[in-house]
Formats: sequence, C-alpha cells, structure tokens
Amino acid sequence: MLLRLKFITMIGFVFAAVCLITLTNATLAHDGDDVSARSSHWYAEPFERPGLLGKPYIDVRYTHIKEDQSEFPLELDEPLRGMILSGNAPLTPLDVLPGPFHYDLYAEFALSTVGGSGNLGPDFDNLTGTLNLDLKTIGIGLTSFFEVFERVRPYIQLGYIYKHADASLTVSTVNANYSASNSDLLLNVGSEFDVMPWLAARIELDCNSLTLYNGPSANLEMICWPLDHVYLRGGIVAPVNGGGVGCLIGGGVAF
Repeated sequence: MLLRLKFITMIGFVFAAVCLITLTNATLAHDGDDVSARSSHWYAEPFERPGLLGKPYIDVRYTHIKEDQSEFPLELDEPLRGMILSGNAPLTPLDVLPGPFHYDLYAEFALSTVGGSGNLGPDFDNLTGTLNLDLKTIGIGLTSFFEVFERVRPYIQLGYIYKHADASLTVSTVNANYSASNSDLLLNVGSEFDVMPWLAARIELDCNSLTLYNGPSANLEMICWPLDHVYLRGGIVAPVNGGGVGCLIGGGVAF
C-alpha cells in the first residue's frame, strides 16, 4: 500500500509540474508585443515539426516485448506486455528563444507483466513451475535537443529511473514471493527525422530501458499526425541483450 501511494504521489507531482510549466511558458510567450509578433504559440505546431520534441503532450502506448529471461527463476515462452504513460513539457519556446539548443521536461510511467509455466531445469529435477512477474517503472528527466539541421534533431535524455518488480513462483504446492527495487541513471540518445509534413521517425538507444526487466534496448518509432493535435506512434523495440524484437503502439494529444 505504501509503495502504491509513493507511485501515485510521484506521478501526480510530475504531471502537476508539466501542467505548471506549460501554463507558465504559454503566458510568457504571449506577453509583450515583440514576442506576440513573432509567435502565436510557444511550441512547435505538428505540421511545422512532425516529431514530438518541443511539444507539450500526453500519450499512452501498449508494449509487447520478448526479452532475455536468463535472470528469471524459470524461462517462459511469453512476452512482457504492458502500458506506458508519457508526458512532456517544453522548457524553452522553440520560436521565441534564439540558439540551437532546447530543453524538454518529460516523465514516463510503465506497467508490465509476464506470466506462465516453465521448466526449472535439471538442478530442480526438471520440475514445472508457474511464474507471475509485475514490473512498475518511473522515469523522469530532461531532454536536450539540437536544432542544427533542417529536418534532423539529435537529442540526449538524462534523468532518474526507478523500477520495482513483484514476482510469484509456484512449484507444486509451494509458493514463493519475491520483490526487488532499484534506481539508476536514465540515459537515452537518439534523433528525430522529418519524413513528411505529417510523419516523423525517431531512433533511440535506451541505456536502461523503461519497458524491460533489465538491460538496454534499441527503438525505432514512427509518429503520424492524422489531426492537428492528435498523433499516432508505433514501432519496434529490440532488447540489446537478446530475446527478440517487440513492438510499441499507441497515440496521444499535443496541446
């Protein structure tokens, strides 16, 4: 109960900060004749930059990933399935502040689960066990991206990531429960590419993947805008430590 309260508190704080920064920057960007003459908005309109960098947004994605399970008590022929809730707030208005460097505050919360039966191996007389694993992850950080190319925006994300796993292993009539938590540096590097006025691609290396139990991943996503402030995003996730290629699919709203 205490852990769940901490999760809810952290998520509430992060999204309150996102909303506060959004309102503050929107007010600043529209104050003054000079600024208003140059900009009617403080963020990048979707069809000016079809990527997500520099935009205030909230989205949700479904994940389906098969990762290396060598650290699990038993290996399952099942993928990790879950949801990711993401939020982003620009800290520097793209069309107001000069210079090529811009910054976003972002936060993500992920829930993943995997379960099934498998063989414990010869060390345990080849007994069959049932494993259920739930993974909760919070990531918060700062994105720094660079407007040095016309259609390409490289970026780096630095922040904090917290993971908590609850596992339940049942063998015959014996049940064992296990919990573990850890926090680490969040470091992602990547780039966004403008493919068409309504379509962007994002390539990213997550050094401590939000969606995996352990290890980094390489991601390729496409971002499509069917409406001015509504987008769809989806792509593939490849765990660097092995296991197989997975997918992400979802969408969101840019304000």
